Amino acid sequence: MSDTTVLEQKIVKTLVFGDIPYSEQEIILFPEGIIGFEDKSKFIIYNKEGYEPFQWLICITDASIFLPIIDPYLVMPDYQVASNNGELQSIGLDSAKTGKVYSIVTVGREVHQVTTNLRGPIIINENRNLGKQIILSESEYSLKQPMLAGSQN
Repeated sequence: MSDTTVLEQKIVKTLVFGDIPYSEQEIILFPEGIIGFEDKSKFIIYNKEGYEPFQWLICITDASIFLPIIDPYLVMPDYQVASNNGELQSIGLDSAKTGKVYSIVTVGREVHQVTTNLRGPIIINENRNLGKQIILSESEYSLKQPMLAGSQN
């Protein structure tokens, strides 16, 4: 008899990506939800081969909710997340620097209309699988930062 634990695979059925297997250990809990989806708290991050550097934040209780996300440092290398003291304590972090940071991407009809929200980053405590979206209200960052050089809002 082996001491190794087999991780039970579950499936989230999506219209866009088909069936996506995941394990309980991959679920990221957002106790406060995400802006616009405050009543949704369980998500996974899905990496679709060929779509890098984009990833998808998929709600496992409502697979019609899937948000394209990206590492904001790829868009703006000097990006800084200055959160209020204690703002991230609910997910066990002292600062965003100790977590994984993502920004939500918005796709327009044209390629030059692809933007990312640098004012409302998502921070994940990877050790505890907890996430939170914070609002950088005192920030100069844009809600719709163009992702292509030379693009306009």
